[in-house]
This record gives sequence, structure tokens and C-alpha cells, in this order.
Amino acid sequence: MPAQAELYRVVEAKLQAVLPERVRITTVRRLALLVSGLIAAKSSVVSQMAAGVWEAGVSVAQVTSIARRLRRSLHDPQVTAATCYEPAVRTLIDWEGLVRRGQPAILALDESSQEERVHLLRVSLTYWGTAVPLAWELWPQNTPLAAGEYWRRIDAVLDRVAALLPAGLTVIVTADRAFDVPAFVERVAARGWHWVIRLKAEGATRFLDWHGREHSLRALIHRHVAAPGQRWKARGRIFKGAGW
Repeated sequence: MPAQAELYRVVEAKLQAVLPERVRITTVRRLALLVSGLIAAKSSVVSQMAAGVWEAGVSVAQVTSIARRLRRSLHDPQVTAATCYEPAVRTLIDWEGLVRRGQPAILALDESSQEERVHLLRVSLTYWGTAVPLAWELWPQNTPLAAGEYWRRIDAVLDRVAALLPAGLTVIVTADRAFDVPAFVERVAARGWHWVIRLKAEGATRFLDWHGREHSLRALIHRHVAAPGQRWKARGRIFKGAGW
């Protein structure tokens, strides 16, 4: 049996083991076909996935028929994150091992877009040299959100992530410079998580050192990090407008 065809059998068996019993066997098989297509084609384009499935010997049907099966899989109402993806993540990640070894879960929050069509907000677990998505939100790119809607979506993603994590797990959230704002830090801290966030070095951020002296963070950085290769470490408070 070709290696890719064997992979399909392994994926199908694993999905049957980790998904809830209420998920139909037809849905499990469709998911296994989707996974095999993604791996065989190294693409998420349905026509390329279908060709990859056929070339790998996973199915002897015509490529057009395989493509129709893949599209039905994508429109299967049971194929949702809550029904299929989250149960698999709970089972396949060694969460309890992280707790037992005292290792923190490093979560990476990032935003990206596909041209002008789709905006993606995602939180992923950095795990074994890769990143496993835990929760995400999608909305049209370049379309203004209603007042407060952006932070509602942030809360929704963080809540779904929190529901996946076991009690007692140390969590560190990493994020880029767009999230160096009190509204985000407060949300992370409220969940008992730690955070490492890039700060805009040339911004107007004020810094209160541990002696109680206030500085311009930009001026401090220019004073202490004058050339590439230099480092400077300090302890203090930021976000003056939010009460330090």
C-alpha cells in the first residue's frame, strides 16, 4: 500500500479515537480525506488536493469526483472547531505532561490577512518546533468593525483557549507591537497568564523605574542601547495613562 494511502488509514483511525462518538463515521472519513489531501498536495486549493489524493493512491476515483468529496467535507455542518478540532487538541497535546514537568505553555497571538479578503486573528501553542492553532476569529479584511467588536473577538478567542488548558498550567502569551496596550495586557492578566509583548521603542511610552522616577522609555533605550549587539535590562512600570 502506498505510504500516503497508509497515512489516510492512520489518520482515520486516530480521528475515530479522539473525536466524540456523536461525530458520524462519514464525517470522520471526510476529515481524513481532507488531511490526506493537504499533506499530499502541500496546498489547501481543492483541485490540487484532489490531484494529490489521486496521485498518492488514497482514492481510485476520478480527480473531479475526489474534488466534489472534498468540497462536501468543507461544507459538512459537523466539521466545526468545537465538534472536531478542539476535542482532538485536548487529546493529542500532552497538556498534563507540561503541568507535571512544570513547563509553561507558550502561546503566540498573531494577526494576518489574505490580500484584501480575509483577516485572521489566531492564538497558537508553540509545540515541538511548530505552532498548533488553538482558537481563531475571521472577518472581512479592510471592513471596519463596530465599536467594541474587536475586543469582543479578542475575548472570544482567549476564552476558547482558556477552555482547552488544564488547571495548574503556567501560560505565557507572546504578541507583537500592536498589542502593547493596556486593554490587551489587562485581558491576559485577568486570566492569570503571563505576557511577553514587543513594545514600540520609538513610541511615547513613559517608564516608572523602581526608584519611582519617571522617564521617556524612548530616551532610556537610546541612552542604554546605542549600537547593535547591546542589551539593557530594567525593572519598572509602564502605561501611565492606565495608572501604571
